[in-house]
Amino acid sequence: MKLKILFALAAVVVSKAVFAQPCTDGLSGDFPCDLIDQESFLPLIDFQTENLNDIWGWTSPETGREYAIQGAHNKTAFIDISSPAYPIYLGYLPTATTGSLWRDVKVVDNYAYIVSEAEQHGMQVFDLTRLESLLASEIPLVFDADALYNGFGNCHNIVADTANKFVYAVGTGTFSGGPHIIDVQDPLNPTYAGSNAQAGYTHDAQVFTYTGPDQDHVGKEICVGFNEDIIAVYDATDKTDVNLISTEDYDNVGYVHQGWFTEDQRYMISNDETDELDFGINTRSILWDMQNLDNPQVIDYVDLGTPSVDHNLYIKGDMVYESNYTTGLRVLDILEIEDGHLEPFGFYDVFPQADLAAFFGSWSNYPYFESGVIAVSNMYGSFHALRPRFYEFDQPKLKVCSEEQASLEFSINKRMFGDVSYAVEMADEGTAGLNPQLLMNETDGAPAQNTISFSGLNALEPGYYPGEMVVTYSLGTDRIPFVLIKDDGETLESPVLIAPSNETLPDQLVDFSFTDPTPGYAVLQ
Repeated sequence: MKLKILFALAAVVVSKAVFAQPCTDGLSGDFPCDLIDQESFLPLIDFQTENLNDIWGWTSPETGREYAIQGAHNKTAFIDISSPAYPIYLGYLPTATTGSLWRDVKVVDNYAYIVSEAEQHGMQVFDLTRLESLLASEIPLVFDADALYNGFGNCHNIVADTANKFVYAVGTGTFSGGPHIIDVQDPLNPTYAGSNAQAGYTHDAQVFTYTGPDQDHVGKEICVGFNEDIIAVYDATDKTDVNLISTEDYDNVGYVHQGWFTEDQRYMISNDETDELDFGINTRSILWDMQNLDNPQVIDYVDLGTPSVDHNLYIKGDMVYESNYTTGLRVLDILEIEDGHLEPFGFYDVFPQADLAAFFGSWSNYPYFESGVIAVSNMYGSFHALRPRFYEFDQPKLKVCSEEQASLEFSINKRMFGDVSYAVEMADEGTAGLNPQLLMNETDGAPAQNTISFSGLNALEPGYYPGEMVVTYSLGTDRIPFVLIKDDGETLESPVLIAPSNETLPDQLVDFSFTDPTPGYAVLQ
């Protein structure tokens, strides 16, 4: 394949992006942080919009590439973060009608479903596989929708039942704002499936096939709605006859906003958007025992110690990822949720100017990329690609020359309960006699430190030797990559610019030849 790229165009695409800034001494660039590093961010000006809002993500099942889907005032933007330090703004889908502060998106299979509070907007359907075949010369591309559902006009939010292929529009002008259910099994022909108006307006929701401890409801399709002044639990198995199972409130209800279940579906964490303003209290997370869906019970209220208004939160594994407006992304572990405790892990404050009970700062986050990157939206500021430092090597690239032995220091920074085991895996090719050894093969819980020692390095041929630290604990196995680099000791000369003589490079057309004929785009440095 021959690809012609105008350097000036490439500069327009990424010129304003700010790249990797690790969290060092409590700061990542200008942003306060703790144990969360910035891979990159794109400022609001890059999106040519008034504000950013909700955010979601998609991973291509064909290529494994990771894409952030960023809602904005007048569009939905698509960002390739497969190389998170070098995000590529691919283009956008314009709003269906007018701009709005509110836009929301969810994904089922390879399709994004997009709603907005904009008048007569309806639901846009966008085929995300269209992002896979772009050429550099097309970026950023203005897309059109693949389908449009007009069963409602404005809509506050959308929720996806990915397993059963339904989306739930909530906060529409239909059914008193309650769940408006759409069948998307044929994604380009979305059809009305059912609704429920019994519990009034639904601001946000979560929908899933229930596998939790309440045997009366196992196997049912459950919708939990966050309905302004109550939590509402629906049985939506039969879309033509959606039943209200229960409703519940809690102390100092301001505005019941959003929440998420733990992966075992035993517990739930919710947030309230105005309790800080209405009652003068700190940011709080509300912990629920959901073992009886007919009678949800509050376990406790966790005071996070800041005045910030809490917004969207999501749970992945043993962590909850909270976007709390002016205090940014907060990550806490849920290992003691049954006792009413959340343990802070780290944070990244995308709004360093102040910590206020106000509606600006981090709107939302998407923590479900396999790479571990967290996509975070900052309402009037920027898009961020962040990475929590759950694990770290003192030097993930260990460079050796003539020495016989070397070592890597490894740390687990998050809490783990019970036995934690360690193993080192490296490719067999070229590593015979390398013999990596662990200081410890097991620890009782974490945080913990370990050491990998290498011997026989003098017999190793020069080259790159990737490996992984394999950590196994009660919730599964994590693999943390490193690379051992054997240098032959020769000094390499730096490249010298020989033309033009004034050492400046004007805009010019350059031909690149690639051996891979697959259509697409690449990051050139």
